[in-house]
Order: sequence, then structure tokens, then C-alpha cells
Amino acid sequence: MKASSKNFFIIGVLVLLVITIPLTLYFVKQQQELRSKAAPSSNLSLVTTEASLPVGETFSVDVMLDPGNNVPSFVKFTITYDPQKLELVQVTPDPQNITSTLSGPEIASGSATVDFGISKAITGYDPNADFNQPFRVATLQLVAKEKTDTPTQVAFSFPGQTQVYSLSADDSPGENVLQNASPIMLTILDGSEQPSTTPTPSLSPTFTPTPTASPSPTLPPQNTSPVCTTLTVNPASGSAALTTQFSVTGNDPDGTIAKVTFNYGDGQVAEVTEGLGTQAVTVEQSHTFNNPNTYSVSAVLTDNRGDTSIACTQTVVVNETQATGSDSATITPPAVDTAPTSPPPIANPGSFGTALGVIGAIMLTVIGGLLFFAL
Repeated sequence: MKASSKNFFIIGVLVLLVITIPLTLYFVKQQQELRSKAAPSSNLSLVTTEASLPVGETFSVDVMLDPGNNVPSFVKFTITYDPQKLELVQVTPDPQNITSTLSGPEIASGSATVDFGISKAITGYDPNADFNQPFRVATLQLVAKEKTDTPTQVAFSFPGQTQVYSLSADDSPGENVLQNASPIMLTILDGSEQPSTTPTPSLSPTFTPTPTASPSPTLPPQNTSPVCTTLTVNPASGSAALTTQFSVTGNDPDGTIAKVTFNYGDGQVAEVTEGLGTQAVTVEQSHTFNNPNTYSVSAVLTDNRGDTSIACTQTVVVNETQATGSDSATITPPAVDTAPTSPPPIANPGSFGTALGVIGAIMLTVIGGLLFFAL
């Protein structure tokens, strides 16, 4: 009878082990997946086909949203520009992608703010659908007012009054999932300049010489400025000291590239001349940002005649290094009074998985000790 009770005890302990071990592994795995999935990956950018335009011209700039791994349902942005060089006359939402205008547009001198609801996420939302294709949010109508000596910038107020919120189950409620917002550089030309003419001198009334035809002067061919095609950064955000890799591509239609100048926005400038001298180039550089801040990084190409390109720009966000020893710093955008009311916070799913893992480990230790004494 005693031996039979001992056998039942051993069988019961084994059944507990069979149930406890898979549950512990499952919840630990769920915790790791939740930590890896919930990350901001949306990007806003400004796109135009007319980077150079004359004074008085009206032109369009598209606001594009690349959702990445998020499912954006709401986007709010504030556009800033130089009111002496440009005038923003209209903000038109894209009817295929925007279901409603929640507020605005509020257009002031040098800025405009608007809130949109995104129809492709709100209408017929399917959690398994693919929402990671870039799409147009709105179109800006601007007028060129005054000639620029250097390119003028149209940019988002980011970080700040520019946010994207997501319906994805992998994103926290009320979390701003916007990772980056890229500006655009514009050059305004003065079309009123006319070539000067040399007046013909009057002839002496006592004498009329036979005119001698002078050969027409041969003008040198007009040089075409180089073009900066792309500037990529990796990573675009992280904790100080953050080392970022930059890669710029460009070409010169009628010459060669002689120099590439990187301005990192923190007072450091790097000029690259080695390995150039060709019509198309790709130049890579790395730079370390030691202090927390938001840096506007630009790259300018110079050709063999000294003409320069319009700058390619990107934004790098550097956060303070966290003292908790976590693997990566979390980018926390500053709070904005005009942001929509966030849903009530939910418990961190990672802490539940951690607690179950600890409980499972304690149970395994106790059960192992019981088996040792029972046997």
C-alpha cells in the first residue's frame, strides 16, 4: 500500500512537469515577441517634381506616408517654411486615403497644421491585411515669392506637432509610431534678369568709315549643376553616443563629381574628394553623435566646374543613454497638448510573461526537490 501511494505521488509530479514546462516556455516566448514587434516604423516625407522654380510660380508638394510595420489610422502634421520666400495657399487631403479632416488646415505665416483620419485603416480594417505600402496623405499648394541665395527648406515640425497613431495590435494604445519626417529643399530663381547690351558709338559727321564685320563671340557652354539623388542613414535614431552610416548617391549630367560635403548638424562637416572624378558617384561616411538632440544632416555635391547641387537631407534623432542597462533606448517624443486623448493604458504584457517565467522556475525547483526526497 505504501509503495502504491508513492507511485501515485511520482505520477502526479510528472503530470505537473508536463503541464508547467510548456506553459512557461510559451509565455516567455510571447514576451519576447511582444518586445520585438511594438516599435515605431512610420515615415513622413515631402515630394515634388519642381525643386527649382521661378519667382511667381505656383507648384505642388505631396505629403507621403510610409507606414512600415504599423497600421496608421490618424496623422497630424505641422509644416514650417520661410514666409519671405514661400506662401502656402492650400492643403488638400487625398480622397482615396483620407476619410475625414478632424481639424484644420490652420494656415499661418510660415506654418500650417492639419489632422486627418486615414480611411484605408479605419474602413474595413483587417489585422492580417498588408498596409505597408507608401501612400499620399495630402497635397500642398505653394507660391514662390522671392529669389533664394541658398535653397530654402519646407519641413515637418518633428519631433513635436507631427504624429502618426496606429490600429495594429502590436502597437501600444496612444503611442506615436512616427519614426522620421523628412524635409525638402527648394531653389527659387529670378527670371527677370536680362543680358546687358553694349550701345553703338556715334560716328563722326565728317567721315563715314567702311564698317568691318566682327566675328560673333563664341560663348562657353552653360554648365549644368550636379544632382544629389539620395541620402540614406542607418540607423536614424538611437541612444548617445550613436554611430550612424551615411550613403549619398548623385551624378553630374555634363561633367564629373569633384567633392561631396557632409554637414552633420552638430557643428561637424566632412569633405570627401578621394575616389571621385566620375560622372556618377556613391559615397559612404560614418559619424558619431555624442549628445542627445535632433540633427538635420545634409549632403551637397560639387562638380569639376565648382557648381553645387541642391542638398539631400535626413534627420537623425539621438536620445539620452538610459541608465537601466537595457539593450536599446526607447525614443519618446515630447508630449503635445493638441494630440488626441489617448486610450487608457493597458498592463505591460511583457511583465505578465516575466512573472509566469519566474513562477514556472520556482515550481520546477520545488518539484525537483520533492522528487529527490521521494525517490
